[in-house]
Amino acid sequence: MSADGASDIVQTIRVQAAAGGGSAEITLQPSFLGDVTVSVKVDQGQVSARLEATTPVVREWLDANQGWLRDRLD
Repeated sequence: MSADGASDIVQTIRVQAAAGGGSAEITLQPSFLGDVTVSVKVDQGQVSARLEATTPVVREWLDANQGWLRDRLD
C-alpha cells in the first residue's frame, strides 16, 4: 500500500474521532487494493478504530503496520 493510502486511513480516523465517531469507506488506488472500511467509536474520551479491508494483501499490511498507524494517531 502506498504512503498516500496509509495517510488517508489515518486522516479518516482523525476526522471520525473529532466528529464523535462514525464510519467511512476508503477506496484505495490502484483499485485492485480494494476498499477499507473505517469504523471509529468514541466512549468516555477513549477512541477505538476498526479497520476492515476487502483484500488479503491490505489486511496483511494493516496487521503488520498496526504500531505505525497508532503512532500516527498520537
